[in-house]
Amino acid sequence: PASEFVHVDDFERSTFSQLERVNGGPPTKSTFRFRHKDGDYRWIQGSFSESASLDRNGPQKMIRGLFRDITVQKREDEIRQLEQETYFKKLIAESPYAMGMRQIHASSYYFVNQRFADMLGYTVEEMTQEERSHFIAKEDPNRQQRFKQILTKESSSVLSAETEYRRKDGSTFLARVNHIAVSFNREQYSIGWIVDIDEERRRRLALEASEARYRRIFEANTVGIRECDLSQLLTEIEKLQSEGVVD
Repeated sequence: PASEFVHVDDFERSTFSQLERVNGGPPTKSTFRFRHKDGDYRWIQGSFSESASLDRNGPQKMIRGLFRDITVQKREDEIRQLEQETYFKKLIAESPYAMGMRQIHASSYYFVNQRFADMLGYTVEEMTQEERSHFIAKEDPNRQQRFKQILTKESSSVLSAETEYRRKDGSTFLARVNHIAVSFNREQYSIGWIVDIDEERRRRLALEASEARYRRIFEANTVGIRECDLSQLLTEIEKLQSEGVVD
């Protein structure tokens, strides 16, 4: 029988569509691999229809199939999907930001870059093997619902939310996470870049403290001190040097 030539992983899918047709089910198409004479498997798209015939035993139901070889198209799709996946992974890996990617409904990360792993004190492999909830201390309970709302919009729609992450050593920090939805491999993914808000706050406070300290020194000094902006003068000097003036 023809079913012996169908790839074992596609058998249920290919035969079910035929049975559904015979039993009066809605029209369906079936895509499966079929073994060629040379032993290689070809991708086939089958469209099945039900018809009736009359023989000496009376009315008989028949199933008719239209088959199309889509092997070339399938392989081109696989190459295109691989190129898309490689592009997004390269974009994330080389980003100066901590970034991660996961399928919309998946519980774990599909890919994270080294910066994100370092931020939490894990290896990249550890972060993709653990469930995402393992790294979360607290987050907006409405975040998932809000994110679903942007899936129907353009891919440039961004969701920004604050999330409290848990590091490997048990300490936590607050981060601002910006999410964007992308599609490839016929799946929807969330790509997020993470900014440590606590670190930003510490840097800002340190800068403010440094400026205040120098301001106090400036104001309390008994020696006459004058503050002036020499940026315009330096610009003029650099312009003259570029014109060949050295003295």
